[in-house]
Amino acid sequence: MSPEPRSNPGPEPDAGRAPADAFAVQMERGKTLLERARTDSRRWSQAFVSSLLNSVKEGAATPDRSARQRRAAVVAGEFGQAAAAFRAALGLQVSREAYVGVAEALEAQSGTYTAMGPGAEGNALASLAGAVAALDGALGLAPVGSSLVQGDSGLLDMKARLLRIAGGVQARLREWDDAAACYRDAIDVLDELLRIAPEHTEARLSKAMLLSAWAGLGVGPVSPAYSPRQPGDPDAALARHAEALVAFDAALAAFDEVASPDRGPDRGPDRARAALWKAIELRSLGDLQRSLSRRRAALQSYRGAVRLLDEVVAEAPRQRSERGRTLQRTGDVARELGRAAEASWAYERGIADLVAPNLPGGYDDLARGTMSIHLGE
Repeated sequence: MSPEPRSNPGPEPDAGRAPADAFAVQMERGKTLLERARTDSRRWSQAFVSSLLNSVKEGAATPDRSARQRRAAVVAGEFGQAAAAFRAALGLQVSREAYVGVAEALEAQSGTYTAMGPGAEGNALASLAGAVAALDGALGLAPVGSSLVQGDSGLLDMKARLLRIAGGVQARLREWDDAAACYRDAIDVLDELLRIAPEHTEARLSKAMLLSAWAGLGVGPVSPAYSPRQPGDPDAALARHAEALVAFDAALAAFDEVASPDRGPDRGPDRARAALWKAIELRSLGDLQRSLSRRRAALQSYRGAVRLLDEVVAEAPRQRSERGRTLQRTGDVARELGRAAEASWAYERGIADLVAPNLPGGYDDLARGTMSIHLGE
């Protein structure tokens, strides 16, 4: 009996196609999980704020913190599943897109942990470290020996942002040295970004804001009614404030260069935003100088801040409350220096800003009350 003829097996399968298909499946899974987690995160935030509103307007019970924490942990876990899917894709094929997917998922996860409040900072820092490592992986895919190019600017910008957030979390924990290290690394990243994209105006502003945050480490939040605490090394803090002001000037100059020539005296919202942050930096410097009993220098800083805020308010009237708070500090120091006329002028202008009818509600009435005491009302 003759053997059966062999059937034609058809073309040989493409050995590389199966891994490629599996990679595409994992990438799609990661994107789907990430979008689902983002949707759940928004719903969780909306539900939480709604419950707070109900507790105020309708006398409902205050939201249970443990239940809120459990729900947040579920959302954080969803972001972790998305990151795991992107990592699985990386196991099949090294890809910049997959690295960025991991970084985006872990950044979102860190935000959820941060929103959980005290006790979750360690998890937030771990997520941020993983996101930074993923971005380093993406940036490391450039050919050996080649330098970073224009297309890497978005990744560098994201890395600087993650390091800035990590610095903020470390500052919340009062880990000043670790916070400073994060800010320093973020500034180095922005310097690299500006090397390959010198026209990146936002990077210049971000660098200035980082230097400002670094200078403020260890001082803590300041109440206008009291002198701020001194940092551990006042001279170093003053030097960083000076460096921050130089960086803000560079950012303002960069925004001026790209401004449309037909805008006239109205130079646009981007420059106004940079001017606002420089004004806040000058106010912080004034607070530090005041705590060091350098009242004349503090008054000069507050005056400079008010001049900038005059420019900002012309572009964005909603910032009148910032100017009002700065005028209050100006009045405080002028009063301490015996400059009664300037103190009265500053307080009166500040009150007008803080009670302006077009301002959103906030704590402005409390600040007005403080100034009313100064004026003897």
